[in-house]
Amino acid sequence: MFEWKVEDMKLMNETLLGGTYFPCERTTSREDKIKFVDSLQNGELNYILKLIDKFNEDNKSMPKNQWGDVKTVSLKAWIKKNDERHIFNNTYYYGQYNILGTSRSIQVMGKGSYDTYEDLVDECFHRQLKECCRMEKQYFDEHDEYTILRKSVEKNIENYGTTFGVNIIISSDGLQIGDFDNERKPSLEELKALNAKYEQLEKFIENLTKETHIVY
Repeated sequence: MFEWKVEDMKLMNETLLGGTYFPCERTTSREDKIKFVDSLQNGELNYILKLIDKFNEDNKSMPKNQWGDVKTVSLKAWIKKNDERHIFNNTYYYGQYNILGTSRSIQVMGKGSYDTYEDLVDECFHRQLKECCRMEKQYFDEHDEYTILRKSVEKNIENYGTTFGVNIIISSDGLQIGDFDNERKPSLEELKALNAKYEQLEKFIENLTKETHIVY
C-alpha cells in the first residue's frame, strides 16, 4: 500500500507535476489508492464504490421517470435499504454523497464542478494527498524551531507593542527585518535574541506588578 507518515514531510517537499499533481498520483495503483484513502477515511471510499456498483446493477430493473432516472420513491427506498452508514442523501438531493470535499451523485457519473479527476478514486486520492500535505505543513510549523521562534516574536510584538528598536515588517511573506525596499528574514540567532528580550520584559512587568499594591 502507498505509505505515508506525517513526520516524514515528503509531500510538502515534492515538486508538483504541472503545479497540481503529486508524482505518486501517476505511479500508485488504483487498489493502493483505495486502501490508502480508506485507511484515513474509515473505509468510506470502498463502501461508496461497492454501493455504486450495486446500484448500477439494481438500476437495470428499477422504475424510471420520463427523463430515464430512477423514480424518487424507488431511489429513496433503495438508499434506505442499502446505505447502512447513511452517506447518501435521502431527504432532498436524493443519491448525492460527499467524500473529502467532492460532491457527486449515485445516478450521475462524472466529476463535480471543482474536481480535478473524472474518476472518483483518482479524485479522492488527489484530495487525500492535499489534506496530508496540509497536515505535514502544520506538523512542520509545530516542530520547526525557526517557525516556533518566529511565531513567538510575532505574538510578542502584538502583546507588547515593541520591537526594541529593530525595524520589523510583518506581511504575507512573514516576519522581515528592514524596510520594504531592503528587507530580509531574521536569522535563528536573531529570533532567539529577540525572544530573550521579551522574556526579560515579561519578568520586569511581573516584578513591577508585585510591587504595586493599589486596591479598590
